[in-house]
Amino acid sequence: MEVKILIFVFLFFNVINSTCIAKELNFCLSCHRGHYFTYKGCNKCHRGILLSKRKDIAHFRLIPGKFSYFRFSNSLIIKQGVALIRDEGCRRCHRILGKGNILATSLDSLPKDIDVTELVLYLKNPPFFMPNFRFSGDEIVALVNVILRGVFLYNEKNKLNFYVVHFDKRKIDDSFTTYCGRCHMALTRRLGGIGKGQIGPNLSGIFTKYYPFKKIIFSEEKLGEWIRNPRELDKGALMPPVDIPLKTICNIITILKN
Repeated sequence: MEVKILIFVFLFFNVINSTCIAKELNFCLSCHRGHYFTYKGCNKCHRGILLSKRKDIAHFRLIPGKFSYFRFSNSLIIKQGVALIRDEGCRRCHRILGKGNILATSLDSLPKDIDVTELVLYLKNPPFFMPNFRFSGDEIVALVNVILRGVFLYNEKNKLNFYVVHFDKRKIDDSFTTYCGRCHMALTRRLGGIGKGQIGPNLSGIFTKYYPFKKIIFSEEKLGEWIRNPRELDKGALMPPVDIPLKTICNIITILKN
């Protein structure tokens, strides 16, 4: 019994001592008093440098509080972000949380020290060929949290096979841009970004399960029927029938598939 008591006392004071040492080395708490604290330190969620009292150094690559919910899988912010990714079809181009296509960058493979402001900037002002979803401020916060969760938990930097895309229009028959590109655009593995139109839906990943517009699930055959006469499949379709040779339709389908 006495031995058990001694072991308990030893472990108790060892834990207390370790916590005190951790707090002494964590200068974050000199300003941010009363905040949630674990032995592993504030940088588990917020990054930064714990051992500096200089604010500019201590806050290096800081993840602000509103973006630090990525550690908590049951957070409402994470659930909101996952729902947005599903509803807007982000995985038709990106891999996120281990799922999705790789027509564009796998967001799980972003560097762990990425500046959060860069993610916010791309979501507010997306690069060409990425649809402008016009996300609200709260939606961007939720999406950044999910992206960071993938970066920290599903990092695939050394696991992915990347595609080399060659842009040589002299050798490639880009029927999509010729016939569809005024209204649509898409990312493809073989040709990269094609088309310039933003009137119609972005057709990236149209044949995959991540494509968000589920009113009609497009197979290759179904897309061929749609191109010939959309209003046979949907009486309210805004797209008019297009007079395109069958061979050209097959080429467009091949481009979107590959």
